[in-house]
Amino acid sequence: MLTFKDTATGLFWQFNDDVLVTGTDGARYFNAPHGASLSVPVTLVPAELPPPVDPPAPIPQTVSRYQGREAMRLTPYGNPEDGVSLFDAAVALLALPETPAYYVRAWEELQSFEHDSPMLTAVADELGLTSEDLGALFLFAASLRA
Repeated sequence: MLTFKDTATGLFWQFNDDVLVTGTDGARYFNAPHGASLSVPVTLVPAELPPPVDPPAPIPQTVSRYQGREAMRLTPYGNPEDGVSLFDAAVALLALPETPAYYVRAWEELQSFEHDSPMLTAVADELGLTSEDLGALFLFAASLRA
């Protein structure tokens, strides 16, 4: 298999080994095995395909109460030298007098952590977690088994 990259578009072109390629950059000619000229961009240069990229693991939408809380306990928050976990920070946040009572009740009673939970999203926002941080936390939580 012959591989070329179009320097103008970044797209890769592949040809069977029986395609005849002659010339150099700017004057490269591509001919089919029966001799017909192939219509290709003049900006093709020899290249190798990049290695395939594994798609990222899908982020679980739900994890158990144990998995969510344990992942938070095992995740440092702030300065690692302080020894504060994400769980500790969430508990401290939920203990503030201005925290809505329904968030506190939800925290105390929820049986599963749902990725799109308004309470968990609000806690994550207040703690400065990005959506990537929250996704990583759910991936980590899903990997935990009791």
